[in-house]
Amino acid sequence: MNNALDARDSVPTAQTGPSGGLDALADVAVAVIRAAGTDEVLRSLARNAARLFSASYAAVAIVDSAGAVTARRAAGARRAPPGDAAALTAAANGKRPILIVDTMGDGSVTAPPFRVGGYRSCLALPLLDGVKVVGAMTLYGRDARAFEGRDALAEALARIAGSGLGAAVRAQRTKAVSETESLDRRVVRDVALPLVVTDGSYRVLRSSRAFRALFPAARRGTGLLSVFHPPGLKETLDGVARTGNPARGIEIEDRSSAAGDLAGTQPPTVYSVTASRLSSNSSDVLLLLTVEDITEHRIQLASLVEKGRMVAVGEMATGVAHELNNPLTAVLGFSELLLRQDIDDVTRRDLEAIAAEAHRAGRVVDGLLSFARRHRSEMHPFDAAESIRRVLDLRAYECKVNNIQVVTYFDPDTPRTAADPHAMEQVFLNLLNNGIQAISADSGRGTITVGVVALDGKLRISFTDDGPG
Repeated sequence: MNNALDARDSVPTAQTGPSGGLDALADVAVAVIRAAGTDEVLRSLARNAARLFSASYAAVAIVDSAGAVTARRAAGARRAPPGDAAALTAAANGKRPILIVDTMGDGSVTAPPFRVGGYRSCLALPLLDGVKVVGAMTLYGRDARAFEGRDALAEALARIAGSGLGAAVRAQRTKAVSETESLDRRVVRDVALPLVVTDGSYRVLRSSRAFRALFPAARRGTGLLSVFHPPGLKETLDGVARTGNPARGIEIEDRSSAAGDLAGTQPPTVYSVTASRLSSNSSDVLLLLTVEDITEHRIQLASLVEKGRMVAVGEMATGVAHELNNPLTAVLGFSELLLRQDIDDVTRRDLEAIAAEAHRAGRVVDGLLSFARRHRSEMHPFDAAESIRRVLDLRAYECKVNNIQVVTYFDPDTPRTAADPHAMEQVFLNLLNNGIQAISADSGRGTITVGVVALDGKLRISFTDDGPG
C-alpha cells in the first residue's frame, strides 16, 4: 500500500453547526453520486470528509471480504500518519467506530503511532453498505478534542460513504464481469480453432466461427451429440465431466462421413478432440472442446510413410538390378558367341530367343537403375515415344498378370521436343500405375491406350483406360 497521498488540495474548514453539518453531508452525497468509478468516489469522500470535520488528514479505503485494504485514497497532508493502515483495518474488522486520543504523556494510554506526525486524535470509521463492510475511513486532527461530540455526524457520514462506495464497487464489478464476458464471447467467437462451450447436457452455449463452419447445424442450444456423434465421443465427454480430468488430443474416427461411398475409396473423417471442464462444481458442469479435422494430416502422414517405403524399395531394387546385370551380361554374351557358330536352324532360333529376352531383361534392369538414380533437373532433347516404351517395359509384368492389354499409337512424324526425360518418365509411370490400379480394382480386365501425336504444332500425349472413374 502506498502511503504517499494522492490528493494535494488544501482542506477548507467546514461549518460545525447543525445547518452547516447537514449542508456538508448533502454535499458529500451529491459528490458521491456524481463521481464516476471507485477511484473518483474514494477521492471525493476523502476530500469532503476532511472538509466536514476540519481534519488535517483523511483516508478512505476499499476493504475486501478478508478485511484487507485493496485501494486507498487520501486528502490533506502529503504523507500518511504512521499506523494509518492498521487503523483502517481495525475499523473494518471491528465494524464499529474507533476514537484514539493522544493524552500527551499523562500515563493513561500508550502514545499512538500517529503522534510522530504531529496528530493528537484519530477517528476510524467502518463503511457499511447495509450490513456488509465495504471500506473504512480515518480522520486525523491536530487537536485532542477534534472529534469529541460529533458521533451523530460521523455515523451519518459513514452511512452515506458506505452506501456510495458499495454502489461504486458493485458497478465496477458488474462492469468488469460484463467486459470479461464480452471478451470471453469475442475470444470464443473469433478464435481460429473450432471451439465450443457446452453445459453438462452437452448443449451448445457458445462456439467459434471455425466450429460453426465445421458443423453448421450446431447452433446455440443444440445438443452437440445430435450433430457430431462419432463413436467414443460421448464416453470421452462423460469422463471429463465426471472427473474433471482433461482429455487431450483424442483421435476419433467418424465413418458416417463415408457412409454413401459404395466404392469404399473415401477415407473416414478423423477428428482430434480436446476437452476440459471449466467449472469446478460437478453439479454445474461447463465443458470446453476443440475439435479439429485432421483427416488431411493423416493422409499426408500416410503418404510420407508410403514414400519412405518406396524409397527403401527403390534402394533395394537398385541392388537387385546391379546383381542381375552380371548374369544377364553373361547370358547375352554366350548366346551371341553361339550364334556365330555353325549351328542348325532350330538351335539358332532358340539362341535368338534367348538373346532377345536377355536384351529385354537388360532394358528392364536399365530402366530400374534409371528410376532409382537421383537426377539433376535438366532440359534435353526428348523422344516421348521412346520414353513411354521404357515405362511400359517396366510395368509389362503387372499388365500381364492383371489381364490388361496395352494399345499404343505413336505418330511416326512426331517431332522431338525439349524436356526433362527423367521427370517425364516419372509422370508417365504415375499415369500408367493409375490406370492399372483402376482396372485391377474393378473388373480385373481392361485396356490402357497410350498415344503420342503432333497437333497444331504441339505434342499431345494421352493415357486412357476403361476402368471406373
